[in-house]
Amino acid sequence: MKTYTRTHSNKKALTNHVAKIRKRGGSVKSKIIAKGTKIVYAFGKVKSSQLDLF
Repeated sequence: MKTYTRTHSNKKALTNHVAKIRKRGGSVKSKIIAKGTKIVYAFGKVKSSQLDLF
């Protein structure tokens, strides 16, 4: 299972991106970092350990 990462500094862009991922059946974890919010996401059946941020 491939995981993807993305950092958003804009709250509205983050909210829209997470909504689109969840609409497609993806799983998302997020964490606030110095430059914004980092999200890690994947599609399909995903174990929570696969979405570890660090």
